[in-house]
Amino acid sequence: MTNEPIQTFKVQALFENKQTYIIPMYQRNYAWGEKEIDQLILDIQDYQKQTDQLNQGQTQENKKYYIGTLVVFERSNGTYEIIDGQQRFTTLTLLAICLKRLSKEEKIVLDMSWFNQFNLDFQSRPKSSLTFQALLRGDHLQHLKSSEYNADLVQGFELLQRAMEKIINQDGLSVFCKYLFENVVITQVLVPKDTDLNHYFEVMNNRGEQLEKHEILKARLMSVLNQIKDEADKTSSMTLFTSIWNATANMERYVQYGFSTIYRDVIFGKDWGDFVPENASSLLEIFSRNVESKEQTSSKSNFKSISEMLKRVPEGIKNKDTKEEKPERFNSIINFPNFLLQVLQIWLSQTNRNEKVALDDKQLIDQFEKYILLKGQGNPEHERVIENVKGFMFTLLKCKFIFDQYIVKRDYSTDHDDWSIKKLKRYENTGSYVNTFEVNNTDIAQRVLLLMTAFHVSTPTLSYKYWLNGALYWLYQNKDKSVSDYFNALQHLARKFIFQRYLNEKQIDYFDLIYGNQTIDDFKIDQSKLSFGSIENNFVFNYLDFLIYCHAGNSNDKVIKNFKFTQRSSVEHFYAQQVEVANGKLDDKTLHSFGNLCLISSSKNSSIGNRLPSAKRDYFLHEINTGKIDTLKLYLMIKLLEEEKDWGTTQIQTHKEDMLKLFESDYQDFFKMSADESIQC
Repeated sequence: MTNEPIQTFKVQALFENKQTYIIPMYQRNYAWGEKEIDQLILDIQDYQKQTDQLNQGQTQENKKYYIGTLVVFERSNGTYEIIDGQQRFTTLTLLAICLKRLSKEEKIVLDMSWFNQFNLDFQSRPKSSLTFQALLRGDHLQHLKSSEYNADLVQGFELLQRAMEKIINQDGLSVFCKYLFENVVITQVLVPKDTDLNHYFEVMNNRGEQLEKHEILKARLMSVLNQIKDEADKTSSMTLFTSIWNATANMERYVQYGFSTIYRDVIFGKDWGDFVPENASSLLEIFSRNVESKEQTSSKSNFKSISEMLKRVPEGIKNKDTKEEKPERFNSIINFPNFLLQVLQIWLSQTNRNEKVALDDKQLIDQFEKYILLKGQGNPEHERVIENVKGFMFTLLKCKFIFDQYIVKRDYSTDHDDWSIKKLKRYENTGSYVNTFEVNNTDIAQRVLLLMTAFHVSTPTLSYKYWLNGALYWLYQNKDKSVSDYFNALQHLARKFIFQRYLNEKQIDYFDLIYGNQTIDDFKIDQSKLSFGSIENNFVFNYLDFLIYCHAGNSNDKVIKNFKFTQRSSVEHFYAQQVEVANGKLDDKTLHSFGNLCLISSSKNSSIGNRLPSAKRDYFLHEINTGKIDTLKLYLMIKLLEEEKDWGTTQIQTHKEDMLKLFESDYQDFFKMSADESIQC
């Protein structure tokens, strides 16, 4: 291996280069969870699909996916100390080990003969090294859930294993692996040997963020407005665009606070709770009437070319001595770049263009070039592109206002953070957060909150939030947003996902579910999609919990009444795959039956994974006695165990049939209500 300062490696070449990489003590422990791992796999799959669709005339370079940078320092003994990129490298190594283990299974055709050892080691962390060795040896995961091994690495491996099982069920593992090892590329940067590492880390910490894609996009969109011939129109448009962009970019702050008081009144009404403008023209007119001369002057200074933005002094350095701004009260479920793509899809629907946006911020600039800037469409009329930008900025402002008012967010206003749906309301000259829905609709409002939270925890990644696009689309289309109508729309969307995709052999595309006019046919649940390893999305479990909650009605059961969705990603066998008693294992069909499965947190799965059902019941009894539980499905399983004093084939089948009845009853309601166009999403 050469000591070139910058080298690119295919993933397979990175593992085959015989170089030893060390994760030093000063680096934090492995910390990637479900969100980061799922996002990594989705990214690779997304680029793989793009490659499959490439024209033959495109070069091999276009087919590569540059996954990131690995910054290393060569030690005196020749090993490479990882300075930056250790989380990604560790995950890729875990993935290679996972695929190696899968290649030994008879039912899977996968050549991993080249991978017999890993080249990653940990300084003064024997647990981590032992965990890697045990995983490569093929030790059963239940044996690794002890204090001798690194629980975070085991959990990461389990998440990767689950992701690979989904790909296997889609018959796509060989194609995925071929792309992973041959087309996914990592850039290795070797810092000079005479580098003062302490100084290097200080520079890294103070360098500020690189120019992000959404900042580049902002410059490109503003450059379009900068070519407006009418000076007054140009000034107003650019000022408005800058104001809207800056007001919406902070997803944790309500959009009204992004404007001065005078603009809040004219755009959002006297109580700041309405959206006054009807379209882009009326918004520009409202804004122009109230624009102040100093803001007119500043609009030109606000416009910066990309080259000027690249030259700017990072805020983290320029304001090094200033106090950090106090954190916002709310935490958003999505970031700004992915929100821009959500809005782009809404904007396209308003222009009657039946085109599908990739809801993934990796493709942010490409998607806007295609749909707003009309790149690749010959020489489009410049006026058309200008109108596109103006129309989009109106849609962006309206969508952010809707998002703030009607989409669930994490609320840190109390001692214990919670989920909430709140709107901003003006009292004299200050704003206050109040419940979006009135207290006389408490029950239906609670169902809205629960259902939306169920959607979110099922898809915790920032990209590919199709449910959010469906909700925003309905909210954008409907001026009257009563809590009852909103609930009906959300449940209609949930039922589409469940009955026309997750439990349906046809597996209809998300875009068609949201924007198409799919016929609601009578069908039987595809039970093969309810067995372990075949469940496409955790929303199947979470929506079932929601149905259990609704079915209980006004029950006094405090566990059901107090139920809230949390981040739970581990599919647990209540009767374990590896039980602690001899000759106690069920047949595979019963073991992997939906009646024996529930959703719990990965940490709890690590603690109780191979215990007997009675021991798992005892583990959860303390929570149940305080009125809490991870999942209502698990709660019903524990209650059935209590009633029958056993958990075996009979109980598993009974519970499965009870859960199927809930799904089937809900489908009948879906079928009956599908004729009501007022709730179509």
